[in-house]
Amino acid sequence: MTSPCNHQLVPPSSSNAVQQYIAAMRTAYALGAHTAETTFYTPFANLLNTIGERLKPRVHFQAHPGTHGAGLADGGLFPLSRSSQREPLPGQLPERGAVEIKAPGASLASLAQSAQVRRYLETYGLCLITNYHQFQLLKLLHDQPHILESYDLTSTAEAFWHLAFSELVTQHDQTLPDFLMRVMTRKVPLEKPKDVAWLLASYAREARARAATHHLAAFDGVKSALQESLGIAFEGDKGEHFFLSTLIQTLFYGIFSAWVLWRRTPEGRRRSEYRRARALARAQKPTSQQGSPAVDNTKGQ
Repeated sequence: MTSPCNHQLVPPSSSNAVQQYIAAMRTAYALGAHTAETTFYTPFANLLNTIGERLKPRVHFQAHPGTHGAGLADGGLFPLSRSSQREPLPGQLPERGAVEIKAPGASLASLAQSAQVRRYLETYGLCLITNYHQFQLLKLLHDQPHILESYDLTSTAEAFWHLAFSELVTQHDQTLPDFLMRVMTRKVPLEKPKDVAWLLASYAREARARAATHHLAAFDGVKSALQESLGIAFEGDKGEHFFLSTLIQTLFYGIFSAWVLWRRTPEGRRRSEYRRARALARAQKPTSQQGSPAVDNTKGQ
C-alpha cells in the first residue's frame, strides 16, 4: 500500500478493545461508503494501540513507517521507552515487526508468499499479516515464510460482518488481546518467571476457548482415567467445563514448572546471563539509522 492513512487515531473509551474494534469495523462497513482496505485502518490501529498500552514498555502501531529499502509497509510496531526522545530519531525501524493489511476476505496464504512480505521479513525479522478478521505472525525459516502463530476472529469476511455481535465479542474478548500482546512481545527474551507465567496463561486461555468448541476424542481416554482413579464423574456441561479447565491448568502448570527447573540448571543460568549481557550491550549502544533504542525487557499483563 502507498496511500497514507489520514484519519486521526482516537483511543477507544471502553476497556473492551475487541468490542470497540468489531463495532467500529461493522459501522464503517454498514455505511457502504468504504474502500476495500484503507477505510478500516483506524479501527485496526486503535485496537493495536489499545492493546499496546497494556505493555511495559508500551508498543505503538505506526501506519506507513517509512521504506528502509524494503518498500512501504502498511504499519510497524514500535516500543516506546520510558524516557521518550523529544527529537525524532531518523531511520528508526519497527523493532517489533512490520504489519501488512489486506481487505477482508483476502487470502493470507497468498499474502504470506508475496514479494513484499518477504522484503519485510528480510528487513524487520517479523511481519504480522491480516485481513482484519484473520491474523498470522510470520518469520523466515529456511528462507521461507513460516507461521509462528495465527488467530481467527472468523474464517470468512461474511461471518465477520454478520455473526451475532455478542457471541463474537464474548468468544474473543480475552484471547485476541492475548494473541496481539504475544505478537508485540515476540522479540522480548523471557527472563522473569512472571513473564513466562503470563505467556503460558495466555496460551492456556486460548486452549480453553478452543477446547470448548472443538471436541477432541483424545480427551476421552484422559477423562475416563481420571474418573476411575479419583472415583468421580464429570457429568453434564458443568462437569465437562471442570474437566477441561483442570486438564489445561495441569498441562500448562507442568510446562511452567519445567521451565523453572531448567532455569536452575547450569545451562539455564548460562543462557540467562548471556541474554542479560546482550540486553545491557544494547542499552549502552547509541541509536543510529541501523536500529532503534534499547527497550525494557519486561512485559505487562
